[in-house]
Amino acid sequence: MRHFSPSTVFARCSVYISAPSRSRSCRSYVRDATKCDTVGRVIIYEPPDSYAGSDGRITFDHLGIRAEIVKVLNEAFPSVKHPTTTQQLLIRAILSNKDVLLKDHTGTGKSFGILLALLNNAFKASIHDGGSKSKSKSKSITSLVIVPHRDLAYQFIHWVERIHSYLPRADPIASIVQAVVRNAADPLPEQILHLKEHPPRILIGTPPALLDLIQEDASALIFDKLSTVVVDEVDYLVESFPRNMDKYARLKARRQLLKHPSLTRQILNKIYCINKSVSNKKSQTDSDPSFHSNVGLDRPQLIMASATFRVPLRHFVLVRSGWFPKSRDNLIRIMGSSVPDNLVKPSTEDVARHSLGGSFIQHHALVVSEDGSIKNITGAADPPQPEDTMSSDSSISGHTITVNATALSPPDSGINEDHMDFESIGDDIVVESLPFKYNMLEAVSEAFALDVPRLALLVLPASAPLRRVVTALCEFGVDARNLDIFQEEARSGYLSQETSRPPSDNPTLLVGTLASIRGLDLPELTHVFILGLPEDRPVDTYLHAAGRVGRFGRGGKVISVLSARHKSKTNKGKFGWKDEPQKIQRMFQMMGVKPIKLSHFL
Repeated sequence: MRHFSPSTVFARCSVYISAPSRSRSCRSYVRDATKCDTVGRVIIYEPPDSYAGSDGRITFDHLGIRAEIVKVLNEAFPSVKHPTTTQQLLIRAILSNKDVLLKDHTGTGKSFGILLALLNNAFKASIHDGGSKSKSKSKSITSLVIVPHRDLAYQFIHWVERIHSYLPRADPIASIVQAVVRNAADPLPEQILHLKEHPPRILIGTPPALLDLIQEDASALIFDKLSTVVVDEVDYLVESFPRNMDKYARLKARRQLLKHPSLTRQILNKIYCINKSVSNKKSQTDSDPSFHSNVGLDRPQLIMASATFRVPLRHFVLVRSGWFPKSRDNLIRIMGSSVPDNLVKPSTEDVARHSLGGSFIQHHALVVSEDGSIKNITGAADPPQPEDTMSSDSSISGHTITVNATALSPPDSGINEDHMDFESIGDDIVVESLPFKYNMLEAVSEAFALDVPRLALLVLPASAPLRRVVTALCEFGVDARNLDIFQEEARSGYLSQETSRPPSDNPTLLVGTLASIRGLDLPELTHVFILGLPEDRPVDTYLHAAGRVGRFGRGGKVISVLSARHKSKTNKGKFGWKDEPQKIQRMFQMMGVKPIKLSHFL
């Protein structure tokens, strides 16, 4: 095979790059590799072989990854044999020093691809420094990765630890990568001291901790030394406005954001020297092309990624933020679709197949009544027979297989995700004293015991009391554990790349919140339980929770557990109806998903 260097590949690169369809590999995978345990539960751990890139001959060294990293990669991660199509495009772009906007399906290896490219650059810089005769030249942080929560930060750390452990000769890991997060066990002054004594090439942090670091000691993170800035899960960290907001609501929201920018915006404004007094001027932010002139050619490359990187946010970061230069010559947009942004309908962005990866994902919804009885949601389809899973070219078990987004554009449902509020009486908003009921936890326990072979995840509302939930589940006989990747034992257990292990006699249920599960890759995970209906951006939140299964083409089940329609107290002391089943039906309609009956509750 002819070898192309990254610079050659992108010499005449188109602005838009669209990953090809993976539907054929998904179908053959379901036919050949679906496994069941002794009671008929589907077990799917292995990704389909052809999912790893459109051309199996493409290897990581062809993309420019250093030989010493490639050599140990398969030892550290046996299931990683070839880069996925997304990783091929992404790694080449990063190594070519391009700015990147990346939107592709969950489970396509976006974060891992970013890490490999940054690690490659870190090794290259270390070799360059080692050969330098200048004793005064000190090491510095050259790559900054901003992530939404500490578990994702420690997932990055885990990946580097695995690779580092197989390298015969390498610098101490603290000189390669470190994480900065808010953590009572590791106070900020101690983290700063360690950073300054052993500056890493790659720094990974959450926005609150990074802003604390900058304000406490700016010399610990010198912006002028940065060559790369990554914002992972960008739509969670940077706000945007829905396209269907009216003019006055948009203006009010914009003023509010300018007055109180998110922490990530503050950090990026500091890095890219965006003057707040300038960015507050409407004429410059809205129409003056010279607004971007503050961004010099020597700026660090900027990479932003998310499976739900919607058009309004892409427009903001490119046109209005000032973080990117006016010229688009150095920008690569890697999208799951080749449709230009101005032709993408808001309703199209809600559709699951444009964001949710995986080859055999089933969506279920269980409705729990006040007396504790459990039933499938009204209108759910019958469970598919084995032959049904192989008969369709575009849909498997209620979830449309990933296809090129240009192929299908469903009609606008007329439903607005941002107005899926509680049904209320008058202007009163329904509130509840607790975000869950114990009979719902009992329903989770029952479905878990009947259907989960080894590992599942329960996703709670952000305000839910984790410890109380874990305790209640344990009382039901479930091996429930708080999802905490900070613990080294948890990292080595849940993030390991074990494959095809037999079902466990005592499967584990990890419990986390909607705010702490984004981006996590748990290879053995086959089931995600979602307690209640997400209220803030419900479609995107659901897709990210569901995206914890289906990683790298695997399959799985997403089971929403809902309360039956009932009266609840409003914030004004009155009573209103709360109808979660009806709302999730509308949400399924928006996503183009047909729920499937869970066979245990027919």
